[in-house]
Amino acid sequence: MAELDGRRVVIIHGWSDQWESMQRVGEPLEEAGADVRYIDYDSREDRAFYEDFAEGLHRQVCDDRGNPRTGDDGQVHFVTHSTGALVLRQWLKQYGCGEDGAVGNIVFLAPPNFGSPLAHKGRSLIGKIFKGQHDAGDRFEVGEHVLRGLELASPLQWELAEFDLLGERGSLYHAHGVRGAVITGCAGYGGLRQFVNEVGTDGTIVVAGANLNVRRLELDFARGPDGGDHWSKWSGFDVHERPREGVIPPNLPFAIHRDLTHASILDLAGNPVLKRQVVDALAAGPGDYRELQAGFRRFTKAQVGRKWDRRWQQLVFRLRDDRGMPVNDYHLEFNVWRADRLQESYPGGPLHIPAGEVQDEEEARRSGKLDRLLAENLHGHSRDPSYKRYLLRPDEVTRKIVTRGYVATLRIDADAGDRDIFYRTAALDNVLVFHSEPGFHRIRPFYPNTTTLVDVRIDRGSRLVELCP
Repeated sequence: MAELDGRRVVIIHGWSDQWESMQRVGEPLEEAGADVRYIDYDSREDRAFYEDFAEGLHRQVCDDRGNPRTGDDGQVHFVTHSTGALVLRQWLKQYGCGEDGAVGNIVFLAPPNFGSPLAHKGRSLIGKIFKGQHDAGDRFEVGEHVLRGLELASPLQWELAEFDLLGERGSLYHAHGVRGAVITGCAGYGGLRQFVNEVGTDGTIVVAGANLNVRRLELDFARGPDGGDHWSKWSGFDVHERPREGVIPPNLPFAIHRDLTHASILDLAGNPVLKRQVVDALAAGPGDYRELQAGFRRFTKAQVGRKWDRRWQQLVFRLRDDRGMPVNDYHLEFNVWRADRLQESYPGGPLHIPAGEVQDEEEARRSGKLDRLLAENLHGHSRDPSYKRYLLRPDEVTRKIVTRGYVATLRIDADAGDRDIFYRTAALDNVLVFHSEPGFHRIRPFYPNTTTLVDVRIDRGSRLVELCP
């Protein structure tokens, strides 16, 4: 096992927790030679934002000049559990840390990088499951702003991804930068807590949403004055595309343990394999990072393989107009058609199904199945409904619904809430988003154990202004 002699490791707990519970992680790391420190923050304070926790973290881990206090190797390393991942990533963003070499390795344990369905359960249910806190006025607190950041399809998660995963230079995490690694379980809770379990989770966080190897698809339907000049592109991690020169795609080591829950992933002492992974991830240098990636991939393949019930994917949609304003009232309809029905909208334009086409019985059956699959786990953000999240089994889509000879299309309906203000979506009726033929279309949206961000722009217009004599 790799040694951590003299390395300073800062450990950050999750929501509704205290630093003492993280000793299950810290003590085995101390045995490996690490200089362990703990961060404690009040995650259930209703008036606190992630920016507040990031500022507090900065004061605790940095000197008066804002430089991180490092260990013998000249770096500071981190282990986070659950919400601690968002606190740390907010700190990296807020203070521009991670690019000067002072931040070394980070191990994210069961991180809600792209959401937790538990955050949608509401104050009363959360109070039954976890211990809340009371202030002097006997007001029950659960950390309202923290929970909003933890919700599925949270704007906070998107903003963090745009900083540390999808920035101009790509990912902050790589062999010669911050060497990040993600480890999560995929087993739900037993006992009294089992009623909160949802599919695709470890009891608390979405397994596919823990993975930081995110991809982004941009669909722009608003480039021309009539909204008809459509284009699309990928950014982020895509094994089928070469990244732009100088841009580093997100490609962090990612491991899934089939028998671990959100809580049991902290038991390093009782799980030698888990302990080895955490220690090796903290000890990895630039020359070790690729082997760490490969080792985590082999481990995950052995743990979950190709079992459909353990291979999920999130699609997070954000809909904005041509001015960058959120579109809050919209519906996305996905349909399945025979591929030979596709036509160009105009020469060289996007492929779509012509208006007026009626589905045959088999197309309607497949469309209904896809619609039910997506609707089962649809979540919109409570404060910003322009963000929506879908959870699906990608293997089920590609092997049972959109099989060879069929395509999936997208139809957008949006309402501005005023008869004189409208969105130009007529040209967006059943635009191609996935073709089953290999190599036919460069959009490949389905990858298991990942999150894909789908950024959509549409045209907004109005009849509010007239030219009068």
